Amino acid sequence: MSQSHPGWFDGFWDTLFGPPLSAPVEGPTFRKRIVEPVSTLETHRPRPRYQPPSDSLLEGAPSETAPRVTPAANWVYQLQKIEVDRIAASRADVAVIDYSPDGDPKRIFTADEVARMKAKPGGGQRKLIAYMSIGEANSACFYWDHRWVSKAGKKTRAAPGWLDKPNASGWEGAWKVKFWDRDWQGVIIDRPDSYLNQIIDQGFDGVYLDIVDGYAYWMDEDRGAGVRPTAGDDMIAFISRIGEHARKVRGKPGFLVVPQNGEALLQNAHFRRVISGIGKEDILFDMVGDADKNPHVAPRQESGQSDRETVASIMADLKLGLAEQPPVPVLAVEYLWDWPEDIPKQAAAVQRMRELGFVPYLAYRDLGSLCPVIEPPQSGLPTPAV
Repeated sequence: MSQSHPGWFDGFWDTLFGPPLSAPVEGPTFRKRIVEPVSTLETHRPRPRYQPPSDSLLEGAPSETAPRVTPAANWVYQLQKIEVDRIAASRADVAVIDYSPDGDPKRIFTADEVARMKAKPGGGQRKLIAYMSIGEANSACFYWDHRWVSKAGKKTRAAPGWLDKPNASGWEGAWKVKFWDRDWQGVIIDRPDSYLNQIIDQGFDGVYLDIVDGYAYWMDEDRGAGVRPTAGDDMIAFISRIGEHARKVRGKPGFLVVPQNGEALLQNAHFRRVISGIGKEDILFDMVGDADKNPHVAPRQESGQSDRETVASIMADLKLGLAEQPPVPVLAVEYLWDWPEDIPKQAAAVQRMRELGFVPYLAYRDLGSLCPVIEPPQSGLPTPAV
């Protein structure tokens, strides 16, 4: 992976991205992205659509709206090969990163390193948000006990009740979980050494929650035994608990909670009030074929009948958040750095994302490089509109 192609940042393109970064550092990483025969996004598969119930399982609306990720002119997103100095030197207002350089729980960033990455070069502070998967477990994480799975890859009797089936796509070693289980939520929230408590102690400004759309897996009637019709509300309640623990129990009232994907949950007013923004992958481009093979993206169908999400159907949900006061910001990422064939799509994609009201970013799909910051629109460019 390299960013040495000449001519990509000339003229108008320079006003969006600024000067190109040097080639990303290559090397081993603790957590690996595996080849994806299909997208890991639940929205790319025919799944039951979340509908907020008339009598929500969530008792009582939150008295206050969660702090929002604003103002945010731009952002960056990196989960592997993270270098403290490169994050610190970035012009980004918001940086979403892992809590360690390469996912290794034995090498988590120190409080001093987090403080360095939060300080912007010209003064002021950027929001530094830690990635945290809540809809899947991963064998690379600190809480994993290798006695849970045999050498043949099968669950053993020692496995906890919340551990379900392995996920063959996405991050290596990922397993689906019964995320509503209080023991799993203890791993994420309640234990003194919980994932969330570690992130708070490091000094991060918030969490970026992955596999939120995993709730749809449990709503699929084709699964038969074990189907859980309330999984959408269960996920909302889980995310609400994360925000409450950080802001009230740990005394961090400005702590940011940003789910990734699962935008159908924005139909629930409670959800819109307890989150600080929403991350969304692949709005304009759909993944086709293997993620690591060329070509792997194609323009997403704009509207109409489709067995896959359309731009219009995704926007119908995201607009609910953008219409809130204050709005729920959309941190949008398109994976248009992997192949030379994707490069000509970049400028139009950035402009379209701005027009739709998003905070855009372009990345490699393995999120193993710090890609260029996309600067705010210049005078004369289209004004974002809901």
